[in-house]
Amino acid sequence: MSGLTPGSTVYIRCWPQSGAANQGTFQVCAYEPIPPPNDNPCGSISAPYALAVPTTCSNTTFTTESATAIAALYTVPAPSCGTPVAGGDVWFSAVMPATGSMTITSQAGSLTDMAMAVYTVSSGSITNCGSQGPVSLTQVGCNDNFGASTMPALTVSGTPGVTYYIRMWNKTSAFGTASICAVQNVPPPNDNPCGALALTVTTGCYYSQAYSNAFASTTGTTAPGAVSIPAPSCGTPTNNDVWFTAVVPASGQLSLNMDDLQMTDAAYAVYTATGSCGSNNLSLTQVPAGNGGCAINGSTNGALLPSGTVTGLTPGSTVYIRVWRQTGNDGSFLICARNPVNPAGCYYTLNMTDNGGDGWGASYVTLCIGGSCTNYTVFGNNGSIVFGAPLGTVITLTYNSGGAGFQNQISYTVQASNGFAMFTSSNPPSAPFGFVVNSDCNVPPAPISDCVGSFEVCNNQNINLAPSDFGNQDLNPANDGCLSGERSGGWFRFTTNSAGTIAFAIQVGPNTDYDFAIWGPYSGSPVCPPNSPPIRCNWSGTWANTGLAAGYANASEGAIGPPWSSPLPVLANQTYMLYVDNWSQNGLAFDLVWNNTPNTILDCLLPVEFLDFQATPGAHQVDLKWHTASERNTSHFVVERSFDGFTFEPIGQVAAMGNTSNVTRYDFVDRSPKLGVNYYRLDQVDNGGARSYSETRTAFFRASGGLSVYPNPAGETIWASLEAAAEGTVYWRVLDASGRVVRAGNTGVPEGVSQFEVPLDIEAGSYLLDLTDENGNQLGNARFVRR
Repeated sequence: MSGLTPGSTVYIRCWPQSGAANQGTFQVCAYEPIPPPNDNPCGSISAPYALAVPTTCSNTTFTTESATAIAALYTVPAPSCGTPVAGGDVWFSAVMPATGSMTITSQAGSLTDMAMAVYTVSSGSITNCGSQGPVSLTQVGCNDNFGASTMPALTVSGTPGVTYYIRMWNKTSAFGTASICAVQNVPPPNDNPCGALALTVTTGCYYSQAYSNAFASTTGTTAPGAVSIPAPSCGTPTNNDVWFTAVVPASGQLSLNMDDLQMTDAAYAVYTATGSCGSNNLSLTQVPAGNGGCAINGSTNGALLPSGTVTGLTPGSTVYIRVWRQTGNDGSFLICARNPVNPAGCYYTLNMTDNGGDGWGASYVTLCIGGSCTNYTVFGNNGSIVFGAPLGTVITLTYNSGGAGFQNQISYTVQASNGFAMFTSSNPPSAPFGFVVNSDCNVPPAPISDCVGSFEVCNNQNINLAPSDFGNQDLNPANDGCLSGERSGGWFRFTTNSAGTIAFAIQVGPNTDYDFAIWGPYSGSPVCPPNSPPIRCNWSGTWANTGLAAGYANASEGAIGPPWSSPLPVLANQTYMLYVDNWSQNGLAFDLVWNNTPNTILDCLLPVEFLDFQATPGAHQVDLKWHTASERNTSHFVVERSFDGFTFEPIGQVAAMGNTSNVTRYDFVDRSPKLGVNYYRLDQVDNGGARSYSETRTAFFRASGGLSVYPNPAGETIWASLEAAAEGTVYWRVLDASGRVVRAGNTGVPEGVSQFEVPLDIEAGSYLLDLTDENGNQLGNARFVRR
């Protein structure tokens, strides 16, 4: 009770609420409620309610018991948060430290749901409660819960030495205890350009650690050691910015990307510099926005995070990178700086992911290139490293579990330079992975389900296969004959060494229907896909063995015909393609059994015995090398190149040794390879004009200044970076693994290096981005993965 006259007598009436049945004895007491010492602001200026502001929290316990409403001599606006002050309030004071920022936090006691408001004096002065005059206060902040906690906390910035008054109240009339502390906030070391932290520029986007802009100030037009700092041209205002530096790689380009942790909406600007901090004359100039010098969006790691490539920079120079919050909360974030131009020769990408986005903790993967090993981990969602290695280098990757955290969220992949997935770890990773760099840059060979991956039959061997992969669709109405399309099967090629007859049986199990077709003859390497209908074809609907057999007269059979077609008469040195098609699509195996006459008619022996054949991409050319163990009656080698793996053309000729049983080494340089995958083979010609072909080798060529795509794997969009010889229009196509165009468009580009964005509203998978100019000339292509 309040509002009573001191010294007067009051009467207290007590009665049973439930009538006579509840009569009996009871006790009653009366006491004077004494408000706490800090019931008003004047009580907050003395210990323990005048809070110290150290760098670590030192709690002060308090009570709200008997607290009253604020005295009438204080003019205090109602708090802008929480419920009205119903149970009385208590007050604390804190002096702003030299850092100009402090955080006030509260901890629950018997009270668990309170509110807090912070004020400064706008008129009058607070001295002591005995002689206090009128005072007006102005609110500077209010909070009634902090994150998931129902207890409040506030971060306040202001002028060092100014006293701030903190009002605490319970959100109901109940009283009880709690505690409070104030700590000074220390700005991050990179709060201004002269404290900028150096980012390591890598190939691939690797987040080496988490950074924070918590308690950072906002840099003005000058700063200690810096005389000129222009405002950025995008994403203003620059709230609580922090600074980094990076050394520009030899490409003259720098790609930046961010990933969110606590800060989810950010921007960055990139500056070139003159002068120095040591001379107190650092002067910054923002790189033009048209060259990627300012960015506010574009990261696949967060819709409101920036990503892009800065061009036109001086190799070896140091640039300054300004990062700031646009909206939302200050706090931790990730940033990477990378060279967008991949290494020359064979290179690979290590992609590391954490499905939960909380990082790998103490876990890491060890990448060893030859004898040099480096540990990599993930701090947020992902990270990637692109690494190159010479031919013959041993590469190993081993995962090391830190034991804590959600290990089942962790995985990594390794991709070859054209985007083919070489390895996908389990989740979490278990078995190590390793490989030796080869002349194909470890690009996986084409499968037997594709014509270019056909299996070469070298003798009268029996073959067992259980096809299940559809692969690229090599057949169409112009070349499929009776098959009427291609389902699930395998391709075979065979070459004759004498005249005779080809016959075989495709032996199947019950309830299984296989079909087949043969194309040829070819005088050299067969054409893939076939460019004409087959010469033997059987599409019988009979569920039984099928093939070529004596006693059958028809070269082709339809669905109602017998499962056997006539044998194939052949001459020497003829090559054929055989496709065996599982019409049932049940994955059951077949046996291919040959019944040729003579039974030695199939032969893979070449007049030249090759030891090896390598195609190695360089900075401006592809180097071809091959060794022969022996040669018989050999005239010369014709070096042939293909851009699609199917159609080859001669690009040079090398004279052969002729007849020798010694190892002979040969070299050839392709000085005009196409950007992307180039296919090479050797056409060996003997003195009589007979020809035979080597195996095909591939080289993935990426010239300096050529096409590059990022990020890879990509999200909803991918960026293409291209150096154009002249201003014009670039036509782009996105092709899936079967070569089908799934997206297409065009964009104007200036002369020199430029970037443009390609939308990827397509399903996850491996794709090829192909670019041509207005005249249809190839500008480049690049493999990427849509995740």
